[in-house]
Amino acid sequence: MIDYYRNGCGGMKILKKVCYYIVFLAACVVFLYSGYQLYLIYSQNFQESKELKEWKEISKVDETSNDSIQLDWKALKEKNSDIQAWIQIPDTEISYPVVQGNDNAFYLTHTADKVENYVGAIFMDYRQKPNFEEKNTMIYGHNVLHGSMFADIEKFKDETFFKNHPYIYIYTPDKNYKAEVFSIYTTQDTSSSYDLFYQSDDEYAHYLQMVQEQSDFTREIRIGANDHIVSLSTCSYERNGQASELRYVLHAKLEELK
Repeated sequence: MIDYYRNGCGGMKILKKVCYYIVFLAACVVFLYSGYQLYLIYSQNFQESKELKEWKEISKVDETSNDSIQLDWKALKEKNSDIQAWIQIPDTEISYPVVQGNDNAFYLTHTADKVENYVGAIFMDYRQKPNFEEKNTMIYGHNVLHGSMFADIEKFKDETFFKNHPYIYIYTPDKNYKAEVFSIYTTQDTSSSYDLFYQSDDEYAHYLQMVQEQSDFTREIRIGANDHIVSLSTCSYERNGQASELRYVLHAKLEELK
Protein backbone atom coordinates (compact mmCIF):
# COMPACT_ATOMS: atom_id res chain seq x y z
CA MET A 1 0.00 0.00 0.00
CA ILE A 2 2.83 2.39 0.88
CA ASP A 3 4.59 1.60 -2.41
CA TYR A 4 1.35 2.27 -4.23
CA TYR A 5 1.05 5.75 -2.78
CA ARG A 6 4.72 6.42 -3.34
CA ASN A 7 4.39 5.45 -6.96
CA GLY A 8 1.22 7.53 -7.30
CA CYS A 9 2.87 10.61 -5.81
CA GLY A 10 5.90 10.13 -8.03
CA GLY A 11 3.63 9.94 -11.05
CA MET A 12 1.91 13.15 -10.04
CA LYS A 13 5.26 14.91 -9.68
CA ILE A 14 6.29 13.80 -13.17
CA LEU A 15 2.95 14.94 -14.58
CA LYS A 16 3.36 18.35 -12.91
CA LYS A 17 6.84 18.70 -14.37
CA VAL A 18 5.59 17.82 -17.84
CA CYS A 19 2.77 20.37 -17.53
CA TYR A 20 5.25 22.97 -16.28
CA TYR A 21 7.55 22.43 -19.26
CA ILE A 22 4.62 22.57 -21.69
CA VAL A 23 3.42 25.86 -20.23
CA PHE A 24 6.99 27.20 -20.18
CA LEU A 25 7.56 26.27 -23.83
CA ALA A 26 4.21 27.80 -24.82
CA ALA A 27 5.13 31.03 -23.02
CA CYS A 28 8.51 31.06 -24.79
CA VAL A 29 6.82 30.62 -28.16
CA VAL A 30 4.38 33.47 -27.43
CA PHE A 31 7.24 35.68 -26.22
CA LEU A 32 9.35 34.97 -29.30
CA TYR A 33 6.41 35.47 -31.66
CA SER A 34 5.48 38.77 -29.98
CA GLY A 35 9.09 39.90 -30.14
CA TYR A 36 9.25 39.03 -33.82
CA GLN A 37 6.06 40.97 -34.53
CA LEU A 38 7.43 44.00 -32.68
CA TYR A 39 10.64 43.71 -34.68
CA LEU A 40 8.65 43.63 -37.94
CA ILE A 41 6.69 46.73 -36.94
CA TYR A 42 9.83 48.58 -35.86
CA SER A 43 11.74 47.61 -39.00
CA GLN A 44 8.86 48.61 -41.28
CA ASN A 45 8.46 51.93 -39.45
CA PHE A 46 12.18 52.55 -39.88
CA GLN A 47 11.96 51.58 -43.55
CA GLU A 48 9.06 53.99 -44.12
CA SER A 49 10.88 56.85 -42.40
CA LYS A 50 14.04 56.20 -44.41
CA GLU A 51 12.11 56.03 -47.70
CA LEU A 52 10.24 59.28 -46.99
CA LYS A 53 13.51 61.07 -46.29
CA GLU A 54 14.82 59.84 -49.64
CA TRP A 55 11.64 60.94 -51.44
CA LYS A 56 11.94 64.43 -49.97
CA GLU A 57 15.57 64.65 -51.02
CA ILE A 58 14.75 63.48 -54.55
CA SER A 59 11.76 65.81 -54.94
CA LYS A 60 13.59 68.81 -53.46
CA VAL A 61 10.36 69.69 -51.64
CA ASP A 62 10.52 72.88 -49.56
CA GLU A 63 8.54 72.39 -46.35
CA THR A 64 9.07 75.99 -45.25
CA SER A 65 6.97 77.33 -48.12
CA ASN A 66 3.64 76.41 -49.65
CA ASP A 67 2.76 78.84 -52.43
CA SER A 68 5.85 78.65 -54.63
CA ILE A 69 7.07 75.07 -54.62
CA GLN A 70 8.72 73.54 -57.68
CA LEU A 71 9.46 69.83 -57.38
CA ASP A 72 11.86 67.70 -59.39
CA TRP A 73 9.19 65.76 -61.23
CA LYS A 74 11.65 64.14 -63.61
CA ALA A 75 13.48 62.52 -60.70
CA LEU A 76 10.22 61.53 -58.99
CA LYS A 77 8.80 59.91 -62.12
CA GLU A 78 12.04 58.05 -62.76
CA LYS A 79 11.85 56.52 -59.30
CA ASN A 80 8.16 55.60 -59.62
CA SER A 81 6.00 56.52 -62.62
CA ASP A 82 2.88 55.98 -60.48
CA ILE A 83 3.53 59.27 -58.66
CA GLN A 84 0.92 61.83 -59.73
CA ALA A 85 1.18 64.53 -57.06
CA TRP A 86 2.68 65.67 -53.78
CA ILE A 87 0.44 66.61 -50.84
CA GLN A 88 1.47 68.91 -48.01
CA ILE A 89 -0.55 70.16 -45.02
CA PRO A 90 0.91 72.91 -42.81
CA ASP A 91 1.62 72.10 -39.14
CA THR A 92 1.24 68.37 -39.71
CA GLU A 93 3.54 65.51 -40.66
CA ILE A 94 1.69 65.17 -43.96
CA SER A 95 4.17 65.77 -46.78
CA TYR A 96 4.08 62.79 -49.14
CA PRO A 97 4.10 61.73 -52.76
CA VAL A 98 0.67 60.69 -54.02
CA VAL A 99 0.65 57.55 -56.15
CA GLN A 100 -2.01 55.92 -58.29
CA GLY A 101 -2.02 52.19 -58.94
CA ASN A 102 -4.04 49.84 -61.11
CA ASP A 103 -6.39 49.15 -58.19
CA ASN A 104 -7.07 50.40 -54.67
CA ALA A 105 -5.42 47.40 -53.03
CA PHE A 106 -1.71 47.44 -53.91
CA TYR A 107 -0.75 50.69 -52.20
CA LEU A 108 -2.68 49.74 -49.07
CA THR A 109 0.20 47.41 -48.28
CA HIS A 110 3.09 48.87 -50.28
CA THR A 111 5.02 52.11 -49.95
CA ALA A 112 5.64 54.58 -52.77
CA ASP A 113 8.83 52.56 -53.36
CA LYS A 114 6.56 49.56 -54.06
CA VAL A 115 8.03 47.80 -51.02
CA GLU A 116 5.63 45.72 -48.93
CA ASN A 117 4.88 47.55 -45.69
CA TYR A 118 1.79 47.71 -43.48
CA VAL A 119 1.81 51.56 -43.53
CA GLY A 120 1.13 51.59 -47.29
CA ALA A 121 1.28 54.85 -49.25
CA ILE A 122 -0.83 57.92 -49.92
CA PHE A 123 -2.74 57.02 -53.08
CA MET A 124 -5.36 58.36 -55.45
CA ASP A 125 -8.40 56.30 -56.41
CA TYR A 126 -7.39 54.22 -59.44
CA ARG A 127 -10.61 54.98 -61.33
CA GLN A 128 -9.94 58.69 -61.62
CA LYS A 129 -7.98 60.91 -63.97
CA PRO A 130 -4.63 61.70 -62.35
CA ASN A 131 -4.66 65.41 -63.18
CA PHE A 132 -7.31 66.52 -60.63
CA GLU A 133 -9.76 67.41 -63.41
CA GLU A 134 -12.44 65.21 -61.84
CA LYS A 135 -15.16 66.98 -59.89
CA ASN A 136 -14.06 65.05 -56.80
CA THR A 137 -10.60 63.49 -56.52
CA MET A 138 -10.37 60.94 -53.70
CA ILE A 139 -7.06 60.30 -51.92
CA TYR A 140 -6.58 57.54 -49.34
CA GLY A 141 -4.01 56.85 -46.64
CA HIS A 142 -3.69 54.85 -43.43
CA ASN A 143 -4.04 56.42 -39.99
CA VAL A 144 -0.80 54.94 -38.64
CA LEU A 145 -0.69 54.94 -34.84
CA HIS A 146 2.84 56.31 -34.61
CA GLY A 147 1.69 59.40 -36.52
CA SER A 148 2.64 58.88 -40.16
CA MET A 149 0.65 58.85 -43.41
CA PHE A 150 -2.81 60.44 -42.88
CA ALA A 151 -2.81 60.21 -39.07
CA ASP A 152 -2.74 64.01 -38.71
CA ILE A 153 -6.05 64.44 -40.53
CA GLU A 154 -7.45 63.78 -37.08
CA LYS A 155 -6.12 67.22 -36.05
CA PHE A 156 -8.91 68.81 -38.10
CA LYS A 157 -11.39 67.26 -35.66
CA ASP A 158 -10.29 69.98 -33.26
CA GLU A 159 -12.26 73.15 -33.98
CA THR A 160 -9.36 75.51 -33.27
CA PHE A 161 -7.06 73.62 -35.63
CA PHE A 162 -9.81 73.50 -38.26
CA LYS A 163 -10.33 77.26 -38.09
CA ASN A 164 -6.61 78.12 -38.06
CA HIS A 165 -5.60 75.80 -40.91
CA PRO A 166 -7.87 76.55 -43.86
CA TYR A 167 -5.61 75.20 -46.63
CA ILE A 168 -3.91 72.07 -47.82
CA TYR A 169 -1.51 72.12 -50.77
CA ILE A 170 -1.22 69.76 -53.72
CA TYR A 171 1.52 69.92 -56.34
CA THR A 172 1.46 68.16 -59.71
CA PRO A 173 3.76 68.16 -62.76
CA ASP A 174 1.42 70.58 -64.56
CA LYS A 175 -0.27 72.67 -61.86
CA ASN A 176 -0.08 73.49 -58.17
CA TYR A 177 -3.18 73.83 -56.00
CA LYS A 178 -4.24 75.48 -52.77
CA ALA A 179 -7.31 73.67 -51.46
CA GLU A 180 -9.58 75.30 -48.88
CA VAL A 181 -10.85 72.86 -46.27
CA PHE A 182 -14.62 73.13 -45.85
CA SER A 183 -15.70 69.84 -44.28
CA ILE A 184 -14.40 67.24 -41.79
CA TYR A 185 -16.45 64.47 -40.24
CA THR A 186 -16.48 60.84 -39.13
CA THR A 187 -18.61 58.42 -41.10
CA GLN A 188 -19.29 54.75 -41.61
CA ASP A 189 -21.45 55.38 -44.69
CA THR A 190 -18.60 55.42 -47.20
CA SER A 191 -20.98 54.75 -50.07
CA SER A 192 -22.22 58.35 -49.92
CA SER A 193 -19.04 60.08 -48.77
CA TYR A 194 -16.98 58.39 -51.49
CA ASP A 195 -19.16 59.34 -54.46
CA LEU A 196 -16.74 60.06 -57.29
CA PHE A 197 -18.81 60.38 -60.44
CA TYR A 198 -21.92 62.46 -61.02
CA GLN A 199 -24.60 62.28 -63.70
CA SER A 200 -25.45 65.98 -63.58
CA ASP A 201 -24.54 69.31 -62.00
CA ASP A 202 -27.58 68.99 -59.74
CA GLU A 203 -26.35 65.63 -58.46
CA TYR A 204 -22.91 67.06 -57.73
CA ALA A 205 -24.40 70.16 -56.05
CA HIS A 206 -26.47 67.85 -53.83
CA TYR A 207 -23.30 65.96 -52.88
CA LEU A 208 -21.51 69.20 -51.95
CA GLN A 209 -24.45 70.27 -49.80
CA MET A 210 -24.52 66.87 -48.07
CA VAL A 211 -20.83 66.87 -47.10
CA GLN A 212 -21.07 70.45 -45.86
CA GLU A 213 -24.03 69.55 -43.67
CA GLN A 214 -22.15 66.54 -42.27
CA SER A 215 -19.14 68.63 -41.26
CA ASP A 216 -18.30 68.96 -37.58
CA PHE A 217 -17.52 72.65 -38.11
CA THR A 218 -18.53 75.36 -40.56
CA ARG A 219 -16.36 77.47 -42.81
CA GLU A 220 -18.06 80.06 -44.97
CA ILE A 221 -17.06 79.19 -48.50
CA ARG A 222 -18.64 79.68 -51.91
CA ILE A 223 -18.68 76.38 -53.76
CA GLY A 224 -20.83 75.20 -56.63
CA ALA A 225 -21.22 72.68 -59.40
CA ASN A 226 -18.40 74.21 -61.45
CA ASP A 227 -15.85 73.81 -58.66
CA HIS A 228 -13.51 70.87 -58.13
CA ILE A 229 -12.71 69.35 -54.76
CA VAL A 230 -10.27 66.90 -53.24
CA SER A 231 -11.38 64.42 -50.57
CA LEU A 232 -8.99 62.79 -48.11
CA SER A 233 -9.95 59.59 -46.32
CA THR A 234 -8.38 57.64 -43.47
CA CYS A 235 -9.49 55.27 -40.74
CA SER A 236 -10.70 56.46 -37.34
CA TYR A 237 -9.91 55.14 -33.86
CA GLU A 238 -12.79 56.96 -32.22
CA ARG A 239 -14.56 53.75 -31.25
CA ASN A 240 -12.84 52.59 -28.05
CA GLY A 241 -9.45 53.47 -29.46
CA GLN A 242 -9.68 50.60 -31.93
CA ALA A 243 -9.77 50.47 -35.73
CA SER A 244 -13.30 49.97 -37.04
CA GLU A 245 -15.46 50.73 -40.05
CA LEU A 246 -15.41 54.42 -39.10
CA ARG A 247 -13.52 56.83 -41.36
CA TYR A 248 -12.40 60.45 -41.19
CA VAL A 249 -13.23 62.26 -44.41
CA LEU A 250 -11.94 65.76 -45.20
CA HIS A 251 -13.08 67.81 -48.20
CA ALA A 252 -11.32 70.85 -49.69
CA LYS A 253 -12.08 73.12 -52.65
CA LEU A 254 -9.30 73.19 -55.25
CA GLU A 255 -7.90 76.49 -56.43
CA GLU A 256 -5.01 76.68 -58.86
CA LEU A 257 -1.93 78.49 -57.62
CA LYS A 258 -0.63 80.98 -60.18
